[in-house]
Amino acid sequence: MEQGEFILTTRWRKGEPQLSLSTPGGRLRFEALVQAGSALGTARDTLDTVYAGNGAAAAYKKVKAKGKVVVIDRSDEVSPQERAEAAAAAGAKALVVVNDRVGGLMEYVGESDIPVASVHRDAGKALVAMARTGSARLTAEQTEYTPFVYDLTREYPGRVPDRALVYRPAKDDLARIDARYYSAANGRSAEGYRSDFTLSPSVNFPEREWHPGTRTEWVTPGQVWREFHAQGVDTALPWVMVSGDNTYAKGSTTRLDWFAPATRPGQSESFGVYNSRWQNHMTWNVQAWASASDTMRLGGFLPWGETPTRLQVFQGDRLIHDNPHSTDMQWVEVPAGNLPYRAVLDAERPGDVFRLSTRTHTEWTFLSDTVDSDFFEPFPVLNLDYGLESDLHGDVKADATQRITLKPVSMGAGTVPGTVTTVALDVSYDDGATWQKVTVSKGADGRWTGSFRTAKKSGGFVSVRASARTDSGFSVKNEIIRAYGLR
Repeated sequence: MEQGEFILTTRWRKGEPQLSLSTPGGRLRFEALVQAGSALGTARDTLDTVYAGNGAAAAYKKVKAKGKVVVIDRSDEVSPQERAEAAAAAGAKALVVVNDRVGGLMEYVGESDIPVASVHRDAGKALVAMARTGSARLTAEQTEYTPFVYDLTREYPGRVPDRALVYRPAKDDLARIDARYYSAANGRSAEGYRSDFTLSPSVNFPEREWHPGTRTEWVTPGQVWREFHAQGVDTALPWVMVSGDNTYAKGSTTRLDWFAPATRPGQSESFGVYNSRWQNHMTWNVQAWASASDTMRLGGFLPWGETPTRLQVFQGDRLIHDNPHSTDMQWVEVPAGNLPYRAVLDAERPGDVFRLSTRTHTEWTFLSDTVDSDFFEPFPVLNLDYGLESDLHGDVKADATQRITLKPVSMGAGTVPGTVTTVALDVSYDDGATWQKVTVSKGADGRWTGSFRTAKKSGGFVSVRASARTDSGFSVKNEIIRAYGLR
């Protein structure tokens, strides 16, 4: 190439196979690709195998499929949904479709009641031969949610590789992530993915998850990763959480918390609209339902307009923007010069769906000056991260001493000017009707730590009210109703 740049990148995402097929004892294994829409659980069965031609309903008239693994050949004569329905109606425990074309087969099979998977046509020849005998058995192991994930990349910048595209990292060549997925409202259907940003935009396909849970994840170090997860994807109020861009060091171990309490407004650089200034125009944007993280900047949101949300922005005492439906202000003209501003955000969400962090009130004060630029330039504001160890439902023990940390952080690009001089904390056990002061002290790592005794009765909640202030006119105040549960 005489102009431009060239890069080839390879990408792997590996986990426990959703459906493993093998002969008893594991002498023969068949790599199976679970089809979209098919049922999947967590089970291990050794079953008889039967062959049913092209999988049409008529093919089962001479085949006893009940309680067996059915093997069929893919055919244009029978649709994916018809194949799945016919196998289920015949009482099959699983359906395996042998592809008749090049490569892997992935088809939507409707909302099937049984697992449906495909195998490559070359491996499928042996599988069909086994099934035709009527005496072969297969061990089918279903894994609905993988307990581990490998996200791996390898890059070939500036050249077409002259070797096999093989990557054999050792354990010490990777970075380990101990991921914790919280869910305050019992178990929730979820999805998520980790995207690599060697090339942009990145391509990703969300994978099914179940929260709460934990997972060990291994990644290629030095790679730029951006992650997202969503809870309640099968409900009217899916809750999405998106991280900023992160890399992980070789040989490191990192703990990542997703959907952890306490949930309050936050911001991630992954969103295209952020707190910024261009000339004498200002844009403000935060995500109302973001959880704190030591490693990732997280932005969390619910569907627009589905829950009560209101943002007001003041210059001094003058209201310059009032958004009764969302958390953003865009392209609003503001006075020239370095002047004080205050943003106030109120947000609510139903307790019967989310249980924790059902109502928040947040106020930010900051200074903003005219920006002589051709583009919107981001500016930082102060925010608070919360650290209190809970179980994966966001609950802490009642009638016990709890240690909590508050960390003033910059929300958005850059560093908040000045030095944090004051941090305050109150807790409540009656949804904010009364408050109890918690004394906090500053540590060497920028965290402020305090302890408090929780209420004696389990089943209630801990609400928090916290604030931080710098000597340069920047501050943040959070009130989080039902930030934690009591067990």
